[in-house]
Amino acid sequence: MEDGTWRDSVKKELKKLSKMTWKERIGYVWDYYKAQMALLIGLILLIHIGVTIFQNMQIEEVLQAYLVNCNAMEVDAKEMSAEFADYVGGLDKHQVATVNTTLIEEGKDAPQSQSSMAEQMKLTTLIGAQAIDVVVLDELAYETYLEDGFLMDLSGLLTPEQKEQWQERLEEDAGGACYAVEVTDSPVLASQNAYFGGKIYAAVMANSVNTDMSIAFVDYLLCSQEK
Repeated sequence: MEDGTWRDSVKKELKKLSKMTWKERIGYVWDYYKAQMALLIGLILLIHIGVTIFQNMQIEEVLQAYLVNCNAMEVDAKEMSAEFADYVGGLDKHQVATVNTTLIEEGKDAPQSQSSMAEQMKLTTLIGAQAIDVVVLDELAYETYLEDGFLMDLSGLLTPEQKEQWQERLEEDAGGACYAVEVTDSPVLASQNAYFGGKIYAAVMANSVNTDMSIAFVDYLLCSQEK
């Protein structure tokens, strides 16, 4: 005689299912156990979300670099990120340096369109979140970012050695402020076929939180040329 334990219940259910087609089995399980299934799925999702949040909390963004108006189809951003990490001697387990190619700057004279407005909103959001440290810019983007006050004066960031080494590359105004380093002949950018010609500049965003790493990225861009 069955004692009404959970084992007996399982045996009864399996016996019922054995007499059904697969379609009938699926319908039966869904009809009778959908609440339990929903609870299980919800629990799995909560665990997944919790693990993801915990992992993200461990990540330290040491650099967010953006190549603006670049040849995004050619640039291997992951490769550049890995090369930069190696260049600075490696990163700790939870540290991340990211190269991004998704920003486009059309300039102030460009016709306003939905895409250009979306780009401006994206840029404003990233700047507000301090999610851009260093940028590589073509001439159009450099002029626009400079006019908008997005760029940091590098005078206080560069070491005397860097100022001497890069003196022919520094973009200084009449007051001696320096807002960019010209990197047109960067071997890194050339190897990636990153731009379409014209002068290219590297600059640090005015609200960057990783200024030392930003200057290290500029050094990385010029490493083969100058070291």
